[in-house]
Parts: sequence; C-alpha cells; structure tokens
Amino acid sequence: MCSSDLELTWIGRDGLPATAGALPLKAAYYGSDRVFALSPDGKQVLIGLAEAQVAELWLYDLATKNARPLTTGAGQAVYPSFTPDGRHAVFSALFKTRPWNIFRVPLSGGEPEQLTDPADSYRLESAITPDGRTLQDVDATNEGRLRWRPLDANGKPTGQVQFLNAPIDGVALSPDGKWLAASMLDNGRNEVFVRAFPPTDNGASLRRVTSAGCGYPAWMPSGKQLYFRCGAKIRAASFSAKGSGFETGPITDIGDEIGRAHV
Repeated sequence: MCSSDLELTWIGRDGLPATAGALPLKAAYYGSDRVFALSPDGKQVLIGLAEAQVAELWLYDLATKNARPLTTGAGQAVYPSFTPDGRHAVFSALFKTRPWNIFRVPLSGGEPEQLTDPADSYRLESAITPDGRTLQDVDATNEGRLRWRPLDANGKPTGQVQFLNAPIDGVALSPDGKWLAASMLDNGRNEVFVRAFPPTDNGASLRRVTSAGCGYPAWMPSGKQLYFRCGAKIRAASFSAKGSGFETGPITDIGDEIGRAHV
C-alpha cells in the first residue's frame, strides 16, 4: 500500500505492518488509490509521482530501491497496471497534446503508445485481462460504466466494445480472469460486488459481498481471498468458485487503512 508520505508498507495476515521503504521524495498526485500498482512477481511498483501538479509514471524496484520515469510530458498519469507478462505498463493519462486516453509503455523504456481512439476520451481504470486477450476500462464520461474490448495479436483493441450498464468506482479481475469484483453504489454508499466475467446479463447476477460501506477490491494471487477497504480498515473474505456461482466466507479485519490494498 502507499501512504500519503509515499512510504511502502506491507501488512501481514496478522494485521501487523512492516515498512518496505520510502519511495522517491515527491508527492503523490490525484490520490494514492489511483497511482499505485504492484507487479505480477511482486518485485516492482508502478507509481504516479508529481511535481508542480504534473504527474509522471515511475517504475520502482523494491530490491534496489531505485526508481526511474517511464513517461515524460504526461499532465496526469493515473490508474497504472502491469500487463500479464510483466513487460509493459498500461495507464490512463492526459498528455498536453492528447486527451484522456489509455496508453502502454515498455518497462524497458520507450515512447508511450496510445491504445484507445483519440475521440474515445476519458478512459480510466484500465487493465488487461490475465489471458492478455481483453482490455477493460471505466468510461468516466458515461456514469462510470465498465467497458471491455478484445485485443489483437499485437495487443491493440479491436472488435466491438461491450458494456456493463452499471456505474462502477473501483474494479478488479480475479487472477484467473473469471470473476469481477467491483465497488458500486448501493443505497447511497459504495459496496463491493462480485459477478462472473465477462458479464452477459447487464448486472442481474451481481452479488453483494460487503454491507459496511466498502470499496477498492483486490484479489490474493491465488484467487482464494478478496480484500477491500471499509472506512479506516482493510478487510478480507475468503472466496471459492462453486460451479457457475461462488461462496464467500466471513469478513475479517486485516489492519488499519493506509492506502489502497494490493496483494
């Protein structure tokens, strides 16, 4: 997790925190819950760091404590994620000469490549599904609807865009890509819901997991546990697929909230 003073902290299953090290001495921009992602192997961090209200995307190595920028000239770089093979970063950005869109950049360095249509702007919370075949994002111009679109052999969006017709604020796919956890408004506050992915029924099979005002879901790499933030606490529930459905266990406290949960 990333705290407001940019210190990386691990929280074990016993709820006890352990500081992993301070990140570069800059200020997180646009909220720590939108600028941080842990690599599939747990060895690197993508983080949006800012000076003078300009946020660039950086890659931070947890072993060496070294950081280097992946973007230059991004007015805002937020919602980063790693591609399933761990070789690229995918993120939403507002460059000075290009509107809000989704970009991809190699971790080895290079010019960011725009993945979405320039006219199809304001796409946030982008991620590529674990099988590498689908790009998902949240349409911020249309009540925060989840969208997904197939990718071709070169990782470019192709084919028809599909929608889940329900507003979403925070989304995470299970490690096997078969289950979607999302933070959605329910009776005036956000709660975490889970359903099969890809959706085929416009949300009719959504099942609510929380009831205490929770959001920002994250999966354990095994897919057997779902984490989320509830007020000032990080909580978790066990998860198991059962045929075409699923079961969740009792919700337990993991630790005090410091930022967004990543596992």
